[in-house]
Amino acid sequence: MTEVAGHIAGADGSSTNMQREQAFFAYLAEQGVTAPVRAAGDYRIEAATAATRRLLAGKDRPDAIFCANDCMAIAAINVARHECGWDVGWQISIVGYDDVPMAA
Repeated sequence: MTEVAGHIAGADGSSTNMQREQAFFAYLAEQGVTAPVRAAGDYRIEAATAATRRLLAGKDRPDAIFCANDCMAIAAINVARHECGWDVGWQISIVGYDDVPMAA
């Protein structure tokens, strides 16, 4: 079970981002998980890379990260694997949203 959840959000003010974020936060509350640590990713790989670095360097490092789209999840996976040396799926879970072919 996830102890600390992370969230890399899309563009602030975007209706798509707000809907995804509300659903994610509601699900966490149903599961008894506290509100996630959050960083803005703006749906861009570069922003998600920086956001992942901030989340993973923080005192409340998440053991799972939900990204608002698959491109940001790929960026987060790259940081976890190549910069932290972690085994994604075992040491940290990272998921995205959109089901783009590159993420399959």
